[in-house]
Amino acid sequence: MRVEVQGASGTDLGLDRERKWWEMPRDGRIGTGKSMRRLNALTLVALLAHGCHCGKAPAASAEETQPIGHLEFRSGAVTLERNNRRSLAELGYVFPGDQLETASGGKMRLRFAAGRLLEAGPETQVALGEGKAGILLKLARGSAVARLVRESLDGGGGVEGESGELGLQTPFGGVRCDARGGTASVQVDANSAQVQVLAGKVQVSSRAGKAIDGAAGDQFVLSSNAFERLAPAAPSATQATGANSIRMSAVAGAAEIRRSNSKKWTKLTARGDVLSETDAVRVGDGELLLELGSAQLVAANGSELNFEGGAEEPSFALLKGELIFKVEKAQRQGVSLSGLHLLPRSAGYFVLTRTPDGLELTALAGDVAFKKDGAEGKLIAGEMVTLQGAEAPVIEEMDRADLVLTSKFGVKVFHQGLDWVALAWEGGKRDYRVEVATDSGFSKSVLRGIVHRPFVNLPAPPRGTLFWRAVDLDGKMVGRGGAAFGAEPPSRDSARGRNDGAEGAEDSAPDNSVPALLIRAPKNGELVKGNRVQASGTAPVGARVLVNGKPAALDEKNRFDVSVVPVGRPPMVMFRLLRSSEPDVIVVRSLRRPR
Repeated sequence: MRVEVQGASGTDLGLDRERKWWEMPRDGRIGTGKSMRRLNALTLVALLAHGCHCGKAPAASAEETQPIGHLEFRSGAVTLERNNRRSLAELGYVFPGDQLETASGGKMRLRFAAGRLLEAGPETQVALGEGKAGILLKLARGSAVARLVRESLDGGGGVEGESGELGLQTPFGGVRCDARGGTASVQVDANSAQVQVLAGKVQVSSRAGKAIDGAAGDQFVLSSNAFERLAPAAPSATQATGANSIRMSAVAGAAEIRRSNSKKWTKLTARGDVLSETDAVRVGDGELLLELGSAQLVAANGSELNFEGGAEEPSFALLKGELIFKVEKAQRQGVSLSGLHLLPRSAGYFVLTRTPDGLELTALAGDVAFKKDGAEGKLIAGEMVTLQGAEAPVIEEMDRADLVLTSKFGVKVFHQGLDWVALAWEGGKRDYRVEVATDSGFSKSVLRGIVHRPFVNLPAPPRGTLFWRAVDLDGKMVGRGGAAFGAEPPSRDSARGRNDGAEGAEDSAPDNSVPALLIRAPKNGELVKGNRVQASGTAPVGARVLVNGKPAALDEKNRFDVSVVPVGRPPMVMFRLLRSSEPDVIVVRSLRRPR
């Protein structure tokens, strides 16, 4: 059973504190911006009923109308005990005296004022309370991650001038991080608690009251009759590589490296390697992952870049292709990409593309400050900036992708070369927190961060699954869904044993029905000679078909034949099969235009 108390590292779902989602000092007041208003009982009840989406959770008593934190994420079964009543925990405010418990496979994250967080893993039981110096959490058992990050207003963290601590109390002793931040790991079982200090200032104390200030690398064991300091832990692989080294690994396909003292390109090994100053890397058909602490750089197909070094700010030169810059949380350390200095304002997902005339930077999620050649600015989620030589940066708002997935699960998307997909939900132009992963438990994150419109664009995967969820800044779920991506399966006429598309299957079916959407035209890669193309095929009985978002009329044999204008670049025709009892099926045919 493991608990981690972290300060400078960890995961953040994209809280943009510069936009002041919510601030909650220790006296229990809640508000936004610099104006802090105390909520009365009626206001709080209305907030819980409509803004916090607390659902089945029992109401707080009159004495507990001041929340101390916020349950901002949960996965799997999480239960809440409040006022001697147990229920399934929903996203929303939490109060002193609440007890939360995760089941096997369950996870949750709690956020408190001034950058204090708790991320609990499976089979964890935590009771919430307050001590004289700040938040005090009683950890009876289980696995969790807790963090205290002390930062200024422009970088996120607490309210200016506020102090406080984060304490974890176990049956065998306690761990306390002061307001300057700290990182520690605590593992609790039936007989002891093991503590490892990872960073910052952390005080470890026994049940008898003996206390020791721990430094990074210190380890302790607490039990009913022992309080022992162990030898420092060995540094992690990331720490051992040094400040000027970057850990890299090939995610998929082929990647090559050229060392600074060599002219020869060699294949990157499957286990990865360390990138040193002036080394160069290039990617064939695949992806290369570069670890930058709480951030990552992903070099996509056909990309080539040089590592120029830098301890305070890693510097890379993008020679061709594109880089994806993924950030897990707001950080003070930036990155320089071909002379473009980036400092993320929050967790986010940014794409840098080398063009014939310069650079293009797109913010899909999260906000980022940028500076290049004396020009500087701020790019927010949903915007793109173009930088060409000495010209002033040009910022423009990005349109929603042509293929839109709404809040549905089980959607199947068949395509060959689809560039972008949009995940959308109901709502106006305001702030939302979005998380996208390749698994339903959201342990394999793809994208996370704040967006300012009710959708997020992201590159469409050639194959695999995407799961996504979006909440407003009160923690209320506004959208979630899941889709599987892959190549379009062939339309096989089982009676004739050959691939001849919809016509063969149509002729062989006795009642002129087909089990799946069969598309006759256009074909993938077909040349578009004018402004329109013919889209034809056959749909299953009882189904509806949308072609580029518009209903296609079906004849008595469920056939359709319509003239449509291709959308996007490259030009595409998108077929969407709708059936009341089954998930949507989307087929994208990618075309080409004359050169």
